[in-house]
Amino acid sequence: MTEAATTDAGRMDAVRAAHANAILRGLGAPDPAMMSEANQAGLFMLHFASAHHRLAVVLDVMRYYARQASLDPTDYPALVSAEAACRERSAHEIAEDAYRHAIALAPTLAEAHFALARLRQLQGKRDLALSGFATTLEHPVHALASPSAFLHANAHWERATLLEDFGRDAEALQSYRAALSGLASFGVHHVRVARFFRRIGLTAEAIAEFRKCMIYSHRYFPEFMLPPLSAAPAVGPTPVTPVYVTSTGDVVVFHEGQYLAVPAGLWQRSAGELTVIPADMAAASRRASNIAALEPAHAST
Repeated sequence: MTEAATTDAGRMDAVRAAHANAILRGLGAPDPAMMSEANQAGLFMLHFASAHHRLAVVLDVMRYYARQASLDPTDYPALVSAEAACRERSAHEIAEDAYRHAIALAPTLAEAHFALARLRQLQGKRDLALSGFATTLEHPVHALASPSAFLHANAHWERATLLEDFGRDAEALQSYRAALSGLASFGVHHVRVARFFRRIGLTAEAIAEFRKCMIYSHRYFPEFMLPPLSAAPAVGPTPVTPVYVTSTGDVVVFHEGQYLAVPAGLWQRSAGELTVIPADMAAASRRASNIAALEPAHAST
């Protein structure tokens, strides 16, 4: 068996083990059966890597609070269980290796480049992270990407923060403005750009950004908002559903902001399979803003 084949076999063993582990499965470790499509291999490895990336973040947080509370790990069962999900290598190492493999399988998968850059940012590998965000911007987002991810805007933002940390203010300004052109607010982190503008003397822009900070805005993390491994099944048009039947047998449906009492015979001829109300049916029906008004006793008064 070649070295590559051995590596691939070992990787598949890791994929199966991750999905079998309740913690990693809960964090998104994909079902090995979903790797059968060759064109999905890169995206599949992205999901595998992301599960370990999530675990790495969880472990970092748990270990921090364990240290703050001076807890012995044996007194923190949740930490023991989480650490047991990765025994031979750290979650950071597994995630980084899997992200790199995802990129090798799908070099233009922008989401993998972004996620790897975020992981390296977490690890303190700032130069590699900066390069990774730049590479992200060279590729289009996945066809099934969530519109809430704002991947490119977030890549500009993370580049801006790194460039600011490096003291490269001119480049940071350019990246912050590119980020803001793609997404108006970066949630609780938005104060950073306001402070940056104030520091470099752009007072009017700083004031505008500080005002945005006064309104609550949640920030999503694109590294954990992955394109699905399979497209959602197509959803057909919603059928028109009766909501009430009057005492005279008229069928009441909701249509264009009003209730319609459709004559029973006319409704029966439609076989109850309408997805829109035809114009002739609407014209032959009684209308009201509430159901009670369609009862004959109310309609005659």
